[in-house]
Amino acid sequence: MRKTLDLFPDDRNASPQPLNKARGKVLKVFIDGASRGNPGPAGIGVVIKDESNTILLEVGRMIGSATNNVAEYRAFLTALRKANDFLPDGVEVFSDSELLVRQIRGDYRVKHPELQKLFRKAQTLIAQFSHFTISHISREMNQEADRLASRAARQPVRNQAR
Repeated sequence: MRKTLDLFPDDRNASPQPLNKARGKVLKVFIDGASRGNPGPAGIGVVIKDESNTILLEVGRMIGSATNNVAEYRAFLTALRKANDFLPDGVEVFSDSELLVRQIRGDYRVKHPELQKLFRKAQTLIAQFSHFTISHISREMNQEADRLASRAARQPVRNQAR
């Protein structure tokens, strides 16, 4: 079992060693993005669980200033990248963002230029999995990811060179 809390904002290029434990399995992935100010200080939360609901990874990360919708997409992209490190056959993603879920499913068009870029990245990452679903859930059913995203959004903003 691996349980990790990722609170480091600058580790985007670092990946844990792939775990064979999830190979051939479908992971449950819970995501949330939070923004204080919209736009304002923003954070993401990701919880990845195996088929028996054991937490494999938790990520809470400050992402700088962003709108809530951008934070939701950034959480989604991070979740897909981190889930792929476990080499699963597929992922079932759960989000309390109706907009994100409906855009990813193709029910809504993505009109905002910044979200269009994030959407295209998401489509590329989704293609890595032989099985992919995304479902809208209530905020109450997404408390773990919400807690991580909200806590990350409250972190003091550090000067980050980009």
